[in-house]
Amino acid sequence: MTVYGDNDTVLYTSPDIHYNEKNIYFGADVSGHSQIRVEVSLIKDNEWDDPVILIDKLALYK
Repeated sequence: MTVYGDNDTVLYTSPDIHYNEKNIYFGADVSGHSQIRVEVSLIKDNEWDDPVILIDKLALYK
């Protein structure tokens, strides 16, 4: 997962997340940016079910 600010500035990039890992929590400093974009890339690395991403309580504070 990557968080971008103005002019595609990378504000945060998470490590790779694998099946059966615990929830991850992160914070990104978005001060001074007028636009924020969050991108999640999914890669299927086995023959099991498709990956599932649950985003709970995503909040933006300015």
